[in-house]
Amino acid sequence: MLAELVRKLKEIDLANEARAKQRAAAVASAAAKVKVEASARPVMGPKPPGSEEDGLRPPPLPREQHHPLPPKRQREKPVAEAKVEPKEVRETREMLLKPSLPPTLPERPVNSWPRTSPKQMYTDQHEYPDPVRGKEALRVAVGAFLCGIVASQADLFPATWFIWSFLLVHLVGVLFLTDYANQTGLLVLCAIFG
Repeated sequence: MLAELVRKLKEIDLANEARAKQRAAAVASAAAKVKVEASARPVMGPKPPGSEEDGLRPPPLPREQHHPLPPKRQREKPVAEAKVEPKEVRETREMLLKPSLPPTLPERPVNSWPRTSPKQMYTDQHEYPDPVRGKEALRVAVGAFLCGIVASQADLFPATWFIWSFLLVHLVGVLFLTDYANQTGLLVLCAIFG
């Protein structure tokens, strides 16, 4: 079936080409008749379009219609002249292309980094950490945290009271206690946060 279909397609192509050639021949014969008639009688005034200079051309064949442009010619590459390199350049190139061993790098000293960090310098005396005050604040915060668990389990206050009081204390601390460093006030803040 496939071979028969291919054969039919070829026959159709051949028939189309034959019809196109017949049309081209008919157009050419009609143009010749017009030319003969035009040459027989003199034409006064400007020449009509389709005269001898323009000429009637038959339409291209169907296969040629798909490729209207001529194929591009490939440019010939110019032959490069052999350059003569100086001896120094050739030796340098050969030296660079030779495989060589990697360079030996110096070993890093063992004690290159200081093990202790430099002492931190603060602008305010109260910013230096005091381990005694830190431990005391941690104990107060843990005790207040346990008291808060007991109060929440006993349903003494609603949960929203804890949230709003935490936010209020945080806001008061940010607005008014930024430079505050008194021991009792910091312990009260730790207890409330706890």
